[in-house]
Amino acid sequence: MAGAYTWYPSEDYLQNANVARFARKCGAASMAELRRKSVEDISWYWDAVIQDLGIPFASPYSQVVDLSKGIQFPEWFVGGTINLAAATVGRWACDPATADNIALKHEDETGKTRFITYRELNLEIEHVAAGLRTFGIGKGDVVALFLPMIPEAVTAFYASARIGAIVAPLFSGFAPGAIAARIQDGGAKAVIVADGTIRRGRKVA
Repeated sequence: MAGAYTWYPSEDYLQNANVARFARKCGAASMAELRRKSVEDISWYWDAVIQDLGIPFASPYSQVVDLSKGIQFPEWFVGGTINLAAATVGRWACDPATADNIALKHEDETGKTRFITYRELNLEIEHVAAGLRTFGIGKGDVVALFLPMIPEAVTAFYASARIGAIVAPLFSGFAPGAIAARIQDGGAKAVIVADGTIRRGRKVA
C-alpha cells in the first residue's frame, strides 16, 4: 500500500520486551516454547501471568480454571474476587513510586491536553464513589454513563466499579428515545450525565 510504513523491532527491543522477560522467567527458551507450554497447561500459564502482573485479588481464587461443565463453559479463577478500580488505579495510586505517574492523558478536538496522575485520578474516583453511595447506589445496581469523551467519563466508570455497581454505557449520539429505552431496559438507578459537549467546534447540549 502506498505510503504505508513497516516497523521492525530491534533485537534489543525484542529481548527486553515484557513477554520476553516473562518467557525467561518461565524457563521458556523461545516464544514458540512459551506458547506450547501455555496450551499444554492453561492453569499453570494463567496463574503465572496473574502472579507476574501482580494483579491483586480481593479474595484469592482456589482454582485457576474449572472445566467440569465442558471446555465450552469454563469458570475462571474460581472463588476469586477482584475490584477493577483497585486493580488498575488504586494499586498504583497507593504506591509512592507510581502515584505521580500519568494515568490518563486527554486531548480535546482543539488540541488542549490534560494530564491526570494516578493519585489525582484515584482521589476523583473516591469522591464520585462517595457521591453515588450518598444516593443509595451500591453493589449490583446499574449506573448508566451518558458522557462525552472526557476524563470524567473514566472517573465515573471506575467510581461505579469501585462500589461494585454495573456500568451501562450510553452512546452520546443516540436519540432521546434510544437513551430512555436503554435506561429503562437496563434498570438503571442512576445516570451520570454532562450538560453538553463540544463537537466539531460547536456546543452540543
